Order: sequence, then structure tokens, then C-alpha cells
Amino acid sequence: VRWRDWTARGGSADNQWRDASLAFCNAAGAVPEAGTVDASSNWKDVDGEGVHGERLEAARAAVLADEQVLSEEEVRALEESAGPKWDGFYSMHHNRFFKARNYLHKEFPLLARQDEARVIMEVGCGNGSTLFPLMELNPLSRFIAFDFSSEAVTVVRENEAFDSERCNAFVWDIAREPIPSQVQRGAVDVATMVFILSAVSPQHMARALRNVFEMLKPGGVVVFRDYGLYDMTQLRFVKKGGRKLAENFYTRGDGTRTYFFSKEKAAELFEAAGFRMDTLRYDTRELKNRKRMITMYRVWLSALLVKPRPAEGDNTGGGDVDTAASSSSHSSVSSSTTTTSSSSSSSSSHSSVSSSTTTTSSSSSSSSSHSS
Repeated sequence: VRWRDWTARGGSADNQWRDASLAFCNAAGAVPEAGTVDASSNWKDVDGEGVHGERLEAARAAVLADEQVLSEEEVRALEESAGPKWDGFYSMHHNRFFKARNYLHKEFPLLARQDEARVIMEVGCGNGSTLFPLMELNPLSRFIAFDFSSEAVTVVRENEAFDSERCNAFVWDIAREPIPSQVQRGAVDVATMVFILSAVSPQHMARALRNVFEMLKPGGVVVFRDYGLYDMTQLRFVKKGGRKLAENFYTRGDGTRTYFFSKEKAAELFEAAGFRMDTLRYDTRELKNRKRMITMYRVWLSALLVKPRPAEGDNTGGGDVDTAASSSSHSSVSSSTTTTSSSSSSSSSHSSVSSSTTTTSSSSSSSSSHSS
């Protein structure tokens, strides 16, 4: 039975379950034995250490066998058109594509502190699917939100839940541009990077992380969640072919791009930027579409990163995270309209978090992302 037949809306053509991940690898076991699929729930935690066993071997073999890489000209064109591609995405989907991420504070409780005043920064705000739930959960906190896509920022600012007195939303390419005047260095308590770094070209990831590091207070934390190696979507790229830009880096049909992280690669990037990793783990789920009789293995990478305190007062224990995340921060908010060109080298610090609309012209890597 062809893939297009058993993924049709009407369900499996022969009333059998299919394992999408193994099917994308052309591996044995794509049709599980009768009775081996637990259809009582739509999802379950599978293994905290990611894909393993026969599934790991099949995925690794499929990814290694995918040697067809786009030409340098095609890769360069996608890099240069990253901005327009993401603007087109948000212009088309507006705020309908990404659902509110109401689950994040359950995995990272420090994201919900109703009685504390902090500065919380969302890196790559997209349509606000992370921002707005956090604003509701943290009524005393101030927020900084930015995105590579000017269309994404417009979507956020036009949302009825947006409060310009509490949130400053602006355009910034964190991977290619210096820290803007809207953000004071060392002023942020908590930063979120949720399905964001994967949308940045690998050669620019280090700078993006270093910029986040510079904006955090000593003891400040980063909540990180992104695509993990051998996630089903990576295997789908491999199956389709002609989507590979570099190792573990692919382009979608709409021209936006995504990277799939191994723990080793992520750890290398985090440590090079100066972070201490409080946690770093794969989050693997088996999702089921019972109507279509498809089981899917999703792999994400989650981390809690800490900016170390000065050596003389550094507490490297786990309690440092709670102390850092709860440190109180107050900032003034003013209303203004600012226009900034991508060639600006502004990296000056200001004591206030200004509420402004910033338009940044850029043609580089994206801090928006498709997510699940």
C-alpha cells in the first residue's frame, strides 16, 4: 500500500496500522503486528533518550543514505530569501498556524510566577503562541518579544491580548545583528527559545546564542525546546528527497528551513556560548492518529540553560535556577516608534525597556519556526 493511500483522510486503505517513522525509512516493521499498537490514547511518552533500538538503526541508515544536497547556489538563495519566506508564511497563516503553547509551564514551572516581577524575553515570538500564555501566567512581569519576520511582529502587535504597557515587540535578526537599544545587556531574567534555533542557519547559531547570553542577568535562565535528531519530520524530509541543505538541515516546500539537534551538537553550542546546562534531554513521544491508523514518533530536545554567576558568588547547584528565575526586576516603559536599518551597529545599553515598533531590513537567517 502506497504512503499516499494510507495517509489519506479516510484512514488506512486495508484497515491496518502503519508506523510513519519506519515507513519513511523504508524499514521493516512499518506495518506493526496486529494487536501491538495501543490505540487507547493519542500519545504517550516513549523514551527520554530518544529513538533507540531497531528504530534508531533504521533512522540512522536512512539519514546517512541521503547524500543528495542542494547546490551552493540554491542554499545561498534560500539564505538570502529567508526574510521574505517567513514574511510570506505569516502573511498567509497570520495567527492560525501555531496553537497556544499552554503546556510549557508544566514542563518548566519557573515560567509561571504570578507573584514576581521579572523581565521575560521570547526569542523568535512568531505569532505569540508562547508569549501570550506567559503574559497571562506572569501578570507582574515585563516582556520583550522579537522576531526576524516583520509580519510576525505585526501579528503579535495586532493581537487583542497584546499589551504595549507590558510588552515591547520589535523586529530583530538575533543571528546576524548586534543587540538593539531596546534591550539592556544583563537585564533579562528568563528567555524562551522554543522551536527557534532550528530555523537559524548552523553557521549563525553561535552568535544567536551568544546574544541571548549577553542579555541575561548572571543566574538568568533559558528555556529551550526544539527538534531532536531522527524526529519523524526529519525522516519525512529524507523520504521526499531534494530537501537537504547540510547535515541535519533541510528546507520545507515553502522555502523556510529547519535543523534537527543531537544532544551532542546542542551541548557543544550551549557550552561555547558560556551556558551551564542544568538539564538537557530528548523528549520522545509516540503520537497516534486513530482515524487514519498512523503512529508517529516525535523527538524533541529540551534544555534548561543557566548563565553562571560571577565566580566569587556562583552557586552551581540546581537551586541556582530557582533563585535566578525568580529574581525581581523592574523597568520603565515608554511608547515610541523607531526605525532601524540592518547595518546599524547599535549595542548601547539603556535602563528602560521601551515599547516600540522597530522595522529592521535584513536578508539573513530566521528566528521564526514551524513547530509541532
